[in-house]
Amino acid sequence: MEGKLIKVENGYVLMVNNIMYATDNDKLSLKNCEAIANGYDLDELAFNYAESKTPIGHTWWTYTQHFKEGFQKALELLGDKKFSEGDLREAISQTRKGMLYNKKYEDEYIQSLQQTEWDVIVETYIYSEMDGRGGFSERRPKLDEEGCLILKRV
Repeated sequence: MEGKLIKVENGYVLMVNNIMYATDNDKLSLKNCEAIANGYDLDELAFNYAESKTPIGHTWWTYTQHFKEGFQKALELLGDKKFSEGDLREAISQTRKGMLYNKKYEDEYIQSLQQTEWDVIVETYIYSEMDGRGGFSERRPKLDEEGCLILKRV
């Protein structure tokens, strides 16, 4: 099932076949949505790093924690550097045209460059059941261990 994940003020919503799911009603995992928006799952990156770097006899948990702390610090340092060359060229062009003449418009323009929607698919599985008339099969959404839909970026 294909859908659109949308960042809203208090989390995320998912639109699939005119049905809305949200992070605040326990149908969407905030962690899963953030992984899609960020383009990575920090826990998965840290686990894979720790698993590959941990010497025998040491705990991988320490390596995982250090990796996550370092990664978060890097994001803090680079957090405001998310614009492409094309975005900067457009901003310069708008400035030359006199469009970015006040702070309010500048802020609105910068916010307009931030991505707030992502195409996603809801992972599914084939559910089959036998009944009195024979059997039937249908696709049903996969759920994580907390009962939330599992989303993947398209």
